[in-house]
Amino acid sequence: MAESRCGACCADCARRSAVRCGGCAAMKRPYWGGVCAVKSCCERRGLAHCGLCGDFPCAAVSALGTEQGLDPAPRLQACRDRARFDRLEFRALAREEFGAALALAERVFLQYEAPGYSEQGVRNFRRALRDPVYVRQLRVFAAFDGRDVAGMLATRDGGGHVALFFVGAAYQRIGVGRALFGMALRAHPEGMTVNAAPFAVGFYHRLGFADTGAETVTDGIRYTPMQYRPAAAAGGAL
Repeated sequence: MAESRCGACCADCARRSAVRCGGCAAMKRPYWGGVCAVKSCCERRGLAHCGLCGDFPCAAVSALGTEQGLDPAPRLQACRDRARFDRLEFRALAREEFGAALALAERVFLQYEAPGYSEQGVRNFRRALRDPVYVRQLRVFAAFDGRDVAGMLATRDGGGHVALFFVGAAYQRIGVGRALFGMALRAHPEGMTVNAAPFAVGFYHRLGFADTGAETVTDGIRYTPMQYRPAAAAGGAL
């Protein structure tokens, strides 16, 4: 995710630490001095970033950096992604709201994970979503785009185990999963475990989870056991 007004990804900047740059949203003037027209425009309009502007993409933000040979397309897409993320509502769900979140979990599972599972695994996963005993164990966090569920994370075992974690295709790679995990971690700061599906292993690693065993198959469901320890992950993905 970008951290600047214009969509530039500050985390990718090699000079950020050297010049002690806190990002343009946190400074009065750019670290190089002078005035940035895009930064000034956002602040004059009271906007966190250009993606929230009714005139986006304007000539100023589209041209920024092009004289230095930089492609504006990644920055502009980052602004669009941030605007989509900013309109989402994140909250814990009451039990009567679980249905929509579980429906999203099933849709995303069938789209991305089911192709790598046996018929038995797919059947057992879908059966669990309809099992009232299993569902009663869950605490569910979700991101809403209006009335639509954009992503969901469910924990069990008192919050210590990630049971379900799915983000809709249209909302992936804009920070939804990271935000949901942050909510779950604040509710259970001691850390948590997960049985990561093959499709999600890389994502869990980026969050700071570490493998605790080899990939396993149980009742047709493939997974890699992992654990997140806050002390071990300090300074990492979150």
